[in-house]
Amino acid sequence: MKIEQLRLFSSCASPAMRLLTLTILLFLTHTLFGQLQTDIKNILATKDFLSFKKYADNLSSRQTHIKAYWEVEREIATGFEERILIVEKSVPEKKDPNISTVYTFRVNLLSTDKTILFYNLMERKSKKVNNEWVEYYPTIDTYQNDSLFKILKTTFFKSFGGQIKKQELFVDSIVYGSRCSDAGVDPLEKMYLDHFVEVKDKTSLLKWLQSTNVETQLYAVEGFYELKKAGYKIKDNELLFIKNVLKRKGTARTCSGCIYSREKIQQIAKDFKF
Repeated sequence: MKIEQLRLFSSCASPAMRLLTLTILLFLTHTLFGQLQTDIKNILATKDFLSFKKYADNLSSRQTHIKAYWEVEREIATGFEERILIVEKSVPEKKDPNISTVYTFRVNLLSTDKTILFYNLMERKSKKVNNEWVEYYPTIDTYQNDSLFKILKTTFFKSFGGQIKKQELFVDSIVYGSRCSDAGVDPLEKMYLDHFVEVKDKTSLLKWLQSTNVETQLYAVEGFYELKKAGYKIKDNELLFIKNVLKRKGTARTCSGCIYSREKIQQIAKDFKF
């Protein structure tokens, strides 16, 4: 029985039958949504990065009412990449097709050029906190290849002299820039940076340079660049870490005025001459 037939049938049915019809409608919607979740889980489970990327890149064009895009794609250390995939499934209301319910999946991903070494598949949910609706992302499925992650940690340490911190991966709340939004307000990290430069706090700048978060590292590079212009002689290890940040492939979140975007790290690097 088709959904439209169920709707016509329910208009003259008893309360019990209307309840059954509603249950079937909800089941059909959940089935369509659940299939998408199952497909993503199954392809992630292969640990084949190239297959998953091909699936994700073609998802929007292959299925209607689905939007899939990479929120983040960048090198986290030589040979390892950090990615965030967002998949939105829009389900139009039957009474009014102009109104849709949007279901959102998020995939946090670490990989080599061929192999997935970590993923966390999540679905966006909402809950009420202090009378306000707050979004959160509970985990549906997760995986980590411990041996490859150990290699990532070693590679990261060689490149930046610091430990990789999982809590600093996949952070989407930090943007690199200045005078952002309509009000032209500096991001909090930019305010801290200006203070570090003013008091010549090289210890804090080095700590930021060794951060797992790329945007934080870019602020540190800017800080060392300002100190260099003021006469500070960059140490050999600091220069090595700086160059490793600036040669990274991929993008960083940036802001300038009202424009929030993702800019290539190697393009940002052109602003700094060490």
